[in-house]
Amino acid sequence: MAKYFINISLFIILQAFASCYISNASQHFCKVAWPSDKYSGLSPSCQNFSHDFLKINSVLSKKNSNLSFGAQAGICISTFTGDLKNTKMKTGFTTGLVGVYNSDQVIGGQIEINYVQLGTKIESSDILTLIDTTISINSKATLKNSSIIIPVMARGLFGNKAKFTLDAGFYVGFLLSARSEDNISIDTLFIGSSPDTTISSDNSVIDSYSNFDYGLAFGAGAIIPLTKRRGAGPSFLISTRYYLGITNILKKSEIPSVNEAKERNSFFEIKVGIAFPLS
Repeated sequence: MAKYFINISLFIILQAFASCYISNASQHFCKVAWPSDKYSGLSPSCQNFSHDFLKINSVLSKKNSNLSFGAQAGICISTFTGDLKNTKMKTGFTTGLVGVYNSDQVIGGQIEINYVQLGTKIESSDILTLIDTTISINSKATLKNSSIIIPVMARGLFGNKAKFTLDAGFYVGFLLSARSEDNISIDTLFIGSSPDTTISSDNSVIDSYSNFDYGLAFGAGAIIPLTKRRGAGPSFLISTRYYLGITNILKKSEIPSVNEAKERNSFFEIKVGIAFPLS
């Protein structure tokens, strides 16, 4: 399934580049074959053919002006949803490349390739009483998962010059690394006592997680042209998006009780960026 989604994404990108190449090549051919000072000397049949060719080129150029590519970056607020208890939001960083298609109507699309810092925070505390001594155990763990996230979005466009968007689609994710930072403090509670022991560790836990993840994506944003004529120059991008994981991100275990545990990614992004038209 992962290979299927990747092939779709690559097809969309290659199609956009092919459209750009054909448009630019046809423009160059027109300038060489029919300079403005020689166009009037052509026979009527040649003039008709050249007129039709220029018309096709104009359509390709107009279509191509709706395609743009750029980069964006922002923050990601993530957690896990499932069997883990006492989880809290973790803040990370995201950055990547974006391809945008905006039609002259109300329908558009967007595909991205992003590096995203995911994960969650877990906090717990326990108190043990042993004869006349009370022991407090406080633990804090930060799970840091780095992934490549590829969302493919369809969108509705609203507005005249600046376009406001409503997005819906899916994403596929590929895990790059997973680490767990743990801090455990053990305190003996009596008058005048101080923390007895603090244990810290930072370990790779990538073997506990699946390498592949997918889910749904929803969001809203804005595309603001930085020139007077839309499509003639770069645009400023604003994006907010929520990702809802569908698959269990924990790897299957040979231990039945562990194998029953389920966790899914859940994260929210706020990003800004810039995109440049292809023509």
